[in-house]
Amino acid sequence: MGYKKHFLPEIIDEKTAKKTARQGIWASLWVGISITLLALIFKNYLGLVDAVLFFIIAFGIYKMSKFAAYSGLFLYIVEVAANVYSNHKISNLATAIIIIIMFVNGVRGTVAYNKLKKEKSEDIEKNLTDYQKMLEEKINNPFA
Repeated sequence: MGYKKHFLPEIIDEKTAKKTARQGIWASLWVGISITLLALIFKNYLGLVDAVLFFIIAFGIYKMSKFAAYSGLFLYIVEVAANVYSNHKISNLATAIIIIIMFVNGVRGTVAYNKLKKEKSEDIEKNLTDYQKMLEEKINNPFA
Protein backbone atom coordinates (compact mmCIF):
# COMPACT_ATOMS: atom_id res chain seq x y z
CA MET A 1 0.00 0.00 0.00
CA GLY A 2 2.95 2.36 0.63
CA TYR A 3 4.08 2.45 -3.00
CA LYS A 4 0.58 3.37 -4.12
CA LYS A 5 0.60 6.50 -1.97
CA HIS A 6 3.58 7.87 -3.91
CA PHE A 7 3.24 6.28 -7.35
CA LEU A 8 -0.55 6.36 -7.80
CA PRO A 9 -1.99 8.69 -5.18
CA GLU A 10 -5.74 8.78 -4.69
CA ILE A 11 -7.50 11.82 -6.10
CA ILE A 12 -10.64 12.78 -4.18
CA ASP A 13 -10.87 16.56 -4.51
CA GLU A 14 -9.25 19.57 -6.14
CA LYS A 15 -6.51 19.72 -3.49
CA THR A 16 -5.39 16.11 -4.02
CA ALA A 17 -5.67 16.59 -7.80
CA LYS A 18 -3.26 19.56 -7.60
CA LYS A 19 -0.93 17.61 -5.33
CA THR A 20 -0.88 14.68 -7.76
CA ALA A 21 -0.34 16.99 -10.76
CA ARG A 22 2.66 18.48 -8.97
CA GLN A 23 4.54 15.26 -9.76
CA GLY A 24 4.33 16.22 -13.44
CA ILE A 25 5.84 19.61 -12.61
CA TRP A 26 8.75 18.00 -10.77
CA ALA A 27 9.31 15.48 -13.57
CA SER A 28 9.35 18.24 -16.16
CA LEU A 29 11.75 20.37 -14.11
CA TRP A 30 14.00 17.36 -13.47
CA VAL A 31 14.19 16.55 -17.18
CA GLY A 32 14.61 20.20 -18.15
CA ILE A 33 17.47 20.79 -15.71
CA SER A 34 19.17 17.53 -16.71
CA ILE A 35 18.97 18.40 -20.40
CA THR A 36 20.25 21.92 -19.70
CA LEU A 37 23.27 20.62 -17.78
CA LEU A 38 24.09 18.02 -20.43
CA ALA A 39 23.67 20.56 -23.23
CA LEU A 40 26.05 22.97 -21.52
CA ILE A 41 28.62 20.30 -20.63
CA PHE A 42 28.69 18.81 -24.14
CA LYS A 43 28.14 22.16 -25.90
CA ASN A 44 25.03 20.87 -27.63
CA TYR A 45 23.11 24.12 -27.59
CA LEU A 46 20.25 22.70 -29.64
CA GLY A 47 19.44 20.65 -26.54
CA LEU A 48 18.60 23.90 -24.77
CA VAL A 49 15.51 24.22 -26.98
CA ASP A 50 14.38 20.86 -25.66
CA ALA A 51 15.04 21.97 -22.10
CA VAL A 52 13.01 25.15 -22.60
CA LEU A 53 10.08 23.02 -23.82
CA PHE A 54 10.15 21.05 -20.57
CA PHE A 55 10.27 24.27 -18.53
CA ILE A 56 7.24 25.58 -20.45
CA ILE A 57 5.48 22.27 -19.85
CA ALA A 58 6.23 22.54 -16.12
CA PHE A 59 4.62 25.99 -16.08
CA GLY A 60 1.64 24.67 -18.03
CA ILE A 61 1.11 21.83 -15.56
CA TYR A 62 1.41 24.36 -12.73
CA LYS A 63 -1.50 26.20 -14.39
CA MET A 64 -3.35 22.83 -14.51
CA SER A 65 -3.27 22.52 -18.31
CA LYS A 66 -4.23 19.07 -19.55
CA PHE A 67 -2.50 19.85 -22.85
CA ALA A 68 0.78 20.58 -21.06
CA ALA A 69 0.53 17.39 -18.99
CA TYR A 70 -0.13 15.21 -22.03
CA SER A 71 2.62 17.03 -23.95
CA GLY A 72 5.16 16.38 -21.20
CA LEU A 73 4.34 12.69 -21.09
CA PHE A 74 4.42 12.36 -24.88
CA LEU A 75 7.63 14.38 -25.30
CA TYR A 76 9.44 12.41 -22.61
CA ILE A 77 8.39 9.06 -24.09
CA VAL A 78 9.62 10.26 -27.50
CA GLU A 79 12.92 11.33 -25.91
CA VAL A 80 13.38 7.91 -24.27
CA ALA A 81 12.44 6.11 -27.50
CA ALA A 82 14.87 8.26 -29.52
CA ASN A 83 17.61 7.55 -26.97
CA VAL A 84 16.95 3.80 -27.15
CA TYR A 85 16.85 3.91 -30.97
CA SER A 86 20.11 5.84 -31.31
CA ASN A 87 22.07 4.05 -28.55
CA HIS A 88 20.32 0.67 -28.77
CA LYS A 89 19.95 0.74 -24.98
CA ILE A 90 18.32 2.75 -22.27
CA SER A 91 20.78 4.46 -19.98
CA ASN A 92 18.80 4.19 -16.76
CA LEU A 93 15.57 2.23 -16.98
CA ALA A 94 14.54 2.81 -13.35
CA THR A 95 14.85 6.60 -13.69
CA ALA A 96 12.90 6.58 -16.96
CA ILE A 97 10.08 4.53 -15.42
CA ILE A 98 9.88 6.81 -12.37
CA ILE A 99 9.76 9.93 -14.56
CA ILE A 100 7.08 8.38 -16.79
CA ILE A 101 5.01 7.56 -13.70
CA MET A 102 5.43 11.15 -12.51
CA PHE A 103 4.25 12.47 -15.90
CA VAL A 104 1.30 10.04 -15.82
CA ASN A 105 0.37 11.45 -12.41
CA GLY A 106 0.64 14.93 -13.89
CA VAL A 107 -1.92 13.87 -16.49
CA ARG A 108 -4.13 12.20 -13.87
CA GLY A 109 -4.02 15.28 -11.64
CA THR A 110 -4.76 17.85 -14.33
CA VAL A 111 -7.57 15.79 -15.86
CA ALA A 112 -9.18 15.18 -12.45
CA TYR A 113 -8.75 18.83 -11.40
CA ASN A 114 -10.42 20.14 -14.55
CA LYS A 115 -13.23 17.59 -14.26
CA LEU A 116 -13.85 18.41 -10.58
CA LYS A 117 -13.77 22.13 -11.28
CA LYS A 118 -16.29 21.74 -14.12
CA GLU A 119 -18.61 19.65 -11.92
CA LYS A 120 -18.36 22.22 -9.13
CA SER A 121 -19.17 25.02 -11.56
CA GLU A 122 -22.17 23.09 -12.91
CA ASP A 123 -23.43 22.47 -9.35
CA ILE A 124 -23.17 26.17 -8.51
CA GLU A 125 -24.95 27.08 -11.73
CA LYS A 126 -27.74 24.58 -11.01
CA ASN A 127 -28.15 25.88 -7.44
CA LEU A 128 -28.36 29.47 -8.70
CA THR A 129 -30.93 28.49 -11.32
CA ASP A 130 -33.04 26.68 -8.69
CA TYR A 131 -32.80 29.68 -6.35
CA GLN A 132 -33.78 32.05 -9.15
CA LYS A 133 -36.86 29.92 -9.96
CA MET A 134 -37.85 29.89 -6.30
CA LEU A 135 -37.56 33.69 -6.09
CA GLU A 136 -39.59 34.14 -9.28
CA GLU A 137 -42.33 31.91 -7.87
CA LYS A 138 -42.42 33.96 -4.67
CA ILE A 139 -42.59 37.21 -6.64
CA ASN A 140 -45.32 35.92 -8.95
CA ASN A 141 -47.32 34.35 -6.13
CA PRO A 142 -46.42 36.15 -2.88
CA PHE A 143 -49.25 34.63 -0.83
CA ALA A 144 -48.63 31.00 -1.69
